[in-house]
Amino acid sequence: AIKVADLGHTALPQAAHVTWVEGLQEEFFRQGDEEKRRRFPISPLCNRHKLRNGPAAGENQTGFFEVICKPMFSSWSERFPACSPLEQQLFANFEYWTEDSKKSDPNYESYQVLLKKMVVVDQANDIYVSEF
Repeated sequence: AIKVADLGHTALPQAAHVTWVEGLQEEFFRQGDEEKRRRFPISPLCNRHKLRNGPAAGENQTGFFEVICKPMFSSWSERFPACSPLEQQLFANFEYWTEDSKKSDPNYESYQVLLKKMVVVDQANDIYVSEF
């Protein structure tokens, strides 16, 4: 339940969710700015000067949704059917990010094939396994 609450913004109405992700991205970028100032390596998703690098880039969100959010909310909704509207909104937000990622990534389809090969999900037994 704590993890569902932690990632609850992924199931908010689209405008609120996108605003949340943009705020998260700014937090990440500020961390990257501080790392750069201290001459540390800049952490993943934290470099504001790298094109489509942050959390608000569709390709980053789709991976996050595929690997973390969709399986978690599907399991949650299965156990608590009254929460299925949350899952439905999450899937609508996933579609938003999917469309966003297609705008910038000519290899989008290849990435999706690779992602499906990388992750095996057995929701009935709560098993999430990478094949690598």
